[in-house]
Amino acid sequence: MTAEHLPCYANPKNDNQKLLNMQYAYRTGKPNALAEMYSLSVQVAAKMISKATNTNRHIKDLDESEREEKAHNAATYIIEQYIKRPDFCIEKSYTAYLYKRVQYELYYHRKVDELITYCDMTNPILF
Repeated sequence: MTAEHLPCYANPKNDNQKLLNMQYAYRTGKPNALAEMYSLSVQVAAKMISKATNTNRHIKDLDESEREEKAHNAATYIIEQYIKRPDFCIEKSYTAYLYKRVQYELYYHRKVDELITYCDMTNPILF
C-alpha cells in the first residue's frame, strides 16, 4: 500500500487514530515518527495489560517490571515489522494489531518453557 492510501486523520480523537497518523508520518519520510509510535504503543499496551489483570489471576500476579517488559515486547514487535518489512502497514486498527500482540505476550507458552527452571539470582533456590 502506498503512503497516499494510508489512513490519516486531521484531528485524531483516540490512540488508534494517533498511531495511524504516526504510521502515515513514518511512511511519508519522517523516521522519528517510529520513536513516537513506540512510546504511545507501550502506553497503550500497558493499559491493555492492566485491564487484563481484572480477569486473570496469573496476570495479576505479574510484578510491575514483568508487565512493563511485556508491553515493551508487544510494541517493539510492531516497530520491528516497520523496519524489517518495507511494505508493512496497518490499514484499519493499529490498536487491534497491538492487542493481538499483547495477547501473545501474555498467554503464549512453549513446551520447552515448562522444562526450564528459572530462578532469581537475588534469591537462589537451594537443592
